[in-house]
Amino acid sequence: MVVKQAAALISVAEHALRIAANNPRIADRFFNSVEHTLHLLEHNPQVGTLFRTDHPELQGIRKLRVAGFPRHLIFYQPIKGGIRFIKLLHTSRNIPKALQEE
Repeated sequence: MVVKQAAALISVAEHALRIAANNPRIADRFFNSVEHTLHLLEHNPQVGTLFRTDHPELQGIRKLRVAGFPRHLIFYQPIKGGIRFIKLLHTSRNIPKALQEE
């Protein structure tokens, strides 16, 4: 099971729209890669690395690069039976700040 938070869905759509502005075919590939990566995480939630932070609300969050898009990171928490997809971020962002934004 993949529980997708609203922020996760919005972040994927925003990134796909930016990519589509230059190349719609790559945007389709991006969507497919995100879904493939989420499927991998659903069945192997420990495969991502622990996101190290001192912020108490972000403890236990893990991250994994989107397959084929190494500058895009999926942030998630393992839950019973799968993962909770929190947000997708580009590596150029201030990650701790972006994860705290609602």
